[in-house]
Amino acid sequence: MPKRDEAYMEGQRALIERAALDCMLDKGVYDTTVRDVCERVGISMGALYVHYRTRDALFLAALRLEPSRQVTPVSTWSDYIDTTRQFVQRITSANDHARRRARLSLQFIAEHSLQKGSPPGFPELFQTTLGFFRESLQAIHRNGEISLPLGLRATSETHQRLESGTVLLMIADKTIEVRQATSTLLDALALTAGLTGSPTKRRSPRA
Repeated sequence: MPKRDEAYMEGQRALIERAALDCMLDKGVYDTTVRDVCERVGISMGALYVHYRTRDALFLAALRLEPSRQVTPVSTWSDYIDTTRQFVQRITSANDHARRRARLSLQFIAEHSLQKGSPPGFPELFQTTLGFFRESLQAIHRNGEISLPLGLRATSETHQRLESGTVLLMIADKTIEVRQATSTLLDALALTAGLTGSPTKRRSPRA
């Protein structure tokens, strides 16, 4: 069999990853098998394993197709809180696709919760989101809208965890009032970032 060129291989990976994501959106992480993905693409198990050695590697690649929240950095505080508000609203709304996507992340985490270490590639998903917080906060600090009293690294990690924890609670407890919880989250983000509300050029924050 002639060797496939890289463009062909990339095209195959894209098809496989999309099929895996669609299968998981339909059936959930637990009930989706590698065979389900192969049948949807129309390839053999052997052909799939040329690209992905394990089920976890395939599913992680599929999850990267649709990040759970925006990952493109912003440069103003207004845009920063807007992305947070939109993320919370999307996850807690009646949007079936958004809720199914949120379910995938939670199921994948639960499936590996008893393992001693993280599956290869999984920490990188969180690092991508953390990068959004870090780069956005750095740009907003340069604008002079925030003072970052905790430093850039601590503030980025705190914001990621505040947002993730709030969303998790709202998914788990449907009695939580979304508007109030969102308002509390935004207040916490502003407080920990040291919101000044007056853009002026600042020096680089401490790490």
